[in-house]
Amino acid sequence: MKSINNVITKTSPKPGTTVAVFCGVHGNERAGILTVDRLAKELEVIAGTVHLVYANPPAIEKNVRLVNADLNRLFLRRDAPSASYEYGRAADLMDLLDECDALLDLHSYPAPVAPAEAVPFAICEPISYPLAALFDVPIVVSGFTDAEGGGSDGYMFLNGKPGICVELGANERPDLFVNLGLDTAKRFLAHFGCVATRHPPLATRHQQHLALKTFYKKTHEDFRLIREFKNLERLQANEPIAVVNGLVLKAESDSHIIFPYANRPVGIEAFLLAKECSVSVSASVTP
Repeated sequence: MKSINNVITKTSPKPGTTVAVFCGVHGNERAGILTVDRLAKELEVIAGTVHLVYANPPAIEKNVRLVNADLNRLFLRRDAPSASYEYGRAADLMDLLDECDALLDLHSYPAPVAPAEAVPFAICEPISYPLAALFDVPIVVSGFTDAEGGGSDGYMFLNGKPGICVELGANERPDLFVNLGLDTAKRFLAHFGCVATRHPPLATRHQQHLALKTFYKKTHEDFRLIREFKNLERLQANEPIAVVNGLVLKAESDSHIIFPYANRPVGIEAFLLAKECSVSVSASVTP
C-alpha cells in the first residue's frame, strides 16, 4: 500500500488485526480529532496494526466541514473528477481500508441550542450491531448505506467487513465528548486485540435501534423547519416538520428526526426520519 499523508500507523511485532480509526472526515467535528490526538500520544499497540487517520486535513486545518465536496459521500469505487481534493483523498483512504479488517469513524454534529445535552449515537449496518453494543451509546441507526451511499462505514459494509460511525456529541462543545471518544476507541481496539486495556462490560441497558426510512434533500431556498427540533427527537404520526413552497411536510408515522438543519444548501439533506425497530444482537464481530 502506498504511503498516505496524515496517517499515524502504530504496529506491534506481534501479528494481529489491522484496523483504522478515522477522525476529521468533516473537518469541523473536533471531538473525534481531539480523541485521535490523544490516541496518537498515548496508544500502545500490543498486537496487529492501528491506523490513526486524519481523514480530511485541509478541512481540519480550516475548521470547516469540507473543502470542495462531502468526503463522507465519496467512499465509492467510481470514476472521479480529479479537480476535487476530496475525491482523490477518498480514493487513497479506500485503498487503506482495503487493507483493514475493521473501521471506527468518529464524528459529531451541530447542536447549537443545548450542546451539553447532545445524544451520542452509532451509525452502522446490521453486520456491526454487536460492535455497536460494546459502546456507551444509547441509539444505533441503520440504513444510511442504502439511503445515501458513500459513507466510510458503508464502504466497509459493502466489502463484508465491520465499519461503524459514532456520533460523539455536539460540534459546539467537543471537549465534553473526548472521554466518550477515548472510551469508544479503546473498546473498539480491545475487541480486536490491538490493545491490552479491557473495559468492564457496560451496565445492562437497552440500546434503541432505529432504521432509516426517509431521506429528504432540500429542494428550494424557501425550505424552513416548523420549529427547532433536537437531533433524534421523537415525532408523532402526521406531526408537521417543515414548509417548502407552501407545502407542509409531515411525518407519515411515529418516527425520530435526524440531522434537522434548515440552513443547508439546496441539494443537501435537510432532515432524515427513522423508525424504531426490534433487533436481536446475538452474533459476535470476529476479531
